[in-house]
Amino acid sequence: MKPSPDGAATFVLIHGAWHGSWCWERLVPRLHARGHASVVMDLPIEDGTATFDTYTTVALDAMSHATGRVILVGHSLGAMILPTIATQRPVHAMVFLCGMVPKPGGGPWDDGPPMEALGLFDATVTHPDGSTTWPTLDAARAAFYSDCSVEDATWAFGKLRPYNSSSLFDRPYPLLDMPPIKRVSIVGTLDHTVTLPWSRHVAATRLGVEPIELPVAHSPFLSRPDLLADILIDLVT
Repeated sequence: MKPSPDGAATFVLIHGAWHGSWCWERLVPRLHARGHASVVMDLPIEDGTATFDTYTTVALDAMSHATGRVILVGHSLGAMILPTIATQRPVHAMVFLCGMVPKPGGGPWDDGPPMEALGLFDATVTHPDGSTTWPTLDAARAAFYSDCSVEDATWAFGKLRPYNSSSLFDRPYPLLDMPPIKRVSIVGTLDHTVTLPWSRHVAATRLGVEPIELPVAHSPFLSRPDLLADILIDLVT
């Protein structure tokens, strides 16, 4: 973590399923160049016994020395732990980036339009331990990187990790209410993994906000890092 200058923010960047801290490599230098700090971590997404409480503990440990205004940014699955973090330490805002917005006391799919495009995840391979992987670049690109160059998509595909959700969704979400802090929804109009209709629905019903809609697919930290940095920094300036 780069130290945060006085008056600056610390952005806590939390990745989603199949990804890791590596996915923020384009965004972090842009935040630092504007005088802000960042924290990244690797969630234990391969561990089928891990719960959202486990993920929260890992994130809290990583951000234990965060200074300034702390802004949580959760991408996709990573958005599920923004509220659980915010109940355990002060934060300035929660940013749901192409995010799986949790439903307090329930499951993310409990209401609204379909979250993902029909058949999008049919290409994944399920292994005996319950983990899933993406076997081909084309399948992963369709889900995550459809607006990225072939070179960028190939780079990211080579870093994808197995994802095991065995213990994540076998019980209702642990919170019954959203923390009463600033909430921001950033969504992609081209996103097939967390679709625009679903994102609009949960932004209104679960977050009580109008989403910021960008002409991007699921991974703007890779396809449009300058645009994303500008939007995030607007939250603290």
